[in-house]
Parts: sequence; structure tokens; C-alpha cells
Amino acid sequence: MAHVPQARLFSWEDVESCSDLDRLSLALDYLPDDALMQALEARRAKGRDDYPVQAMWNAVIAGVVFQHPSIASLRRELGRNPALMDRCGFEMLPVAKKPAVGAHVIPLEPYLGVPPDSAFSRFLATLIQLETAGGYTKQMLASLRQGLTEVLPDFGRHLGFDGKAVESHSTGQKRL
Repeated sequence: MAHVPQARLFSWEDVESCSDLDRLSLALDYLPDDALMQALEARRAKGRDDYPVQAMWNAVIAGVVFQHPSIASLRRELGRNPALMDRCGFEMLPVAKKPAVGAHVIPLEPYLGVPPDSAFSRFLATLIQLETAGGYTKQMLASLRQGLTEVLPDFGRHLGFDGKAVESHSTGQKRL
């Protein structure tokens, strides 16, 4: 009798063997973030657009996927990794700053497309406000969960966990 391999939805080994950029692409390609992007664009309205909303969001997701402990760490990675800059949607080459309206046009020094700390701070503050008001992250997770339950009807019915993660209650006495 022939052995027929069981079909798998995915394997963590497959994900872990991918490069960081491939894992980022998986996250960005499958994250149902359209409602959040629309809310962010509406919030920006006619404000400054030095750094596109989608690129900023992609960078935040990259920070999670690449496990950066801080925005400063993420910014350093963006500055030295043109492929990450491109995947997030930032300009990879130096760009000229826009002169103020009505000001004399004076050529300014070009700058790299890595957003400064202040841009990330404002963006994260906006994300927090939108999440508080609209629950966009909860909606994304619900959408992902719904997609899984359509493919795997028993998804989440039975849960298991690693017992090593459960704290044991000892009296603190040493055994001989």
C-alpha cells in the first residue's frame, strides 16, 4: 500500500527557513489591513506626505517580524538595508526636501528616505488613537481567524499547550 502524505496548511519549518524579507512579505501580503490604511489616509488628509502611510505601516510590521527592540534599531536596519527600504515602500535613493510654499527655492541637502524618530513617534501615536477608536487590529485578527475556520472547521476547538510554560508551585525547599 502506498504512503500518501497528509496535506498541511503550513509548516513552521517552512516559515523559519525563509529569509527575513520573505517572512516580512508573507506578513504584508496576507495581513488584511485595508480598513486601517483607509483610516490612516483619511486621517492624514491633506497633511504632509513626506513618508507614505503604507510604507510607515510596513516598517512597523517589519519591526515586529525582524524583532527589533526599538524604533531606533529599526531605523538603523532601514538605513543599511536597501531591500528592506524597498519592501516597505520608502525611497531608497536620496531625495530632495520640498521647499516651503512661497519660499525662495534654495537647493537643500538631499536626505535618505529613512523616517526620523519624530515621524515614527507621530505615526505610532496615530495608530494607537485609531486602534482605540476603531479596533482595527481586532478586526484584522478576526478576519484572519475567520479565514482559518473556513479552511479548518475545527480550528481552535481543542487547544494544547506546552506544560513547561506553566509555573510550578514549589515550597522553595531543596530536595536531597
